[in-house]
Amino acid sequence: MTAFVLAWKEKYWPYEELRKLVDACQINGSVEALWRVRAHRAAKPGDRVFLLKQLPSPGGIFGFGHLLDPPKWRDDPLYPVA
Repeated sequence: MTAFVLAWKEKYWPYEELRKLVDACQINGSVEALWRVRAHRAAKPGDRVFLLKQLPSPGGIFGFGHLLDPPKWRDDPLYPVA
């Protein structure tokens, strides 16, 4: 099974929105969310994903899960291609 590391950057996903997902996950046990996958051609449903917060500190993996659907191109201002 393939695994991907997906980086969280506050400029693309505000902390307040991420906090809502974390809170919902603690209540419900899981959440579903759209996330940018740079390797969208290689990723497929069932692949594992790890969510990474990069610097500034503290950094590290803070979440994990798996892809539910095949990645698809979206023209969405919340997820600009960096």
